[in-house]
Amino acid sequence: MGDEIRAALTGIGVTTDNALLGERSFTVSQGTSVGSVTTIKGSEDAAGIVQGAGTATARPGGSVSYTVDVSNTGSVIYKDFEFIDVLPAQGTRIR
Repeated sequence: MGDEIRAALTGIGVTTDNALLGERSFTVSQGTSVGSVTTIKGSEDAAGIVQGAGTATARPGGSVSYTVDVSNTGSVIYKDFEFIDVLPAQGTRIR
């Protein structure tokens, strides 16, 4: 993660102390477009739930799966593209 991005995230209160930070670098040339779909599924859920369509359910000791699919919806090859998804720290209650 570049210093500029890390500084921007720190500036809004996001640090490795309160979020899980991961990275993977790609390259995006001008003219591309990116699509993403976030899906969550708790151990009590029959199927995954697309972000915004509900909440995941898990009993104590259960698990919640979190998947982000990012796709190139344009016609140009990705180069040096960075996708950052900030997750709450472990133990944070989300409503």
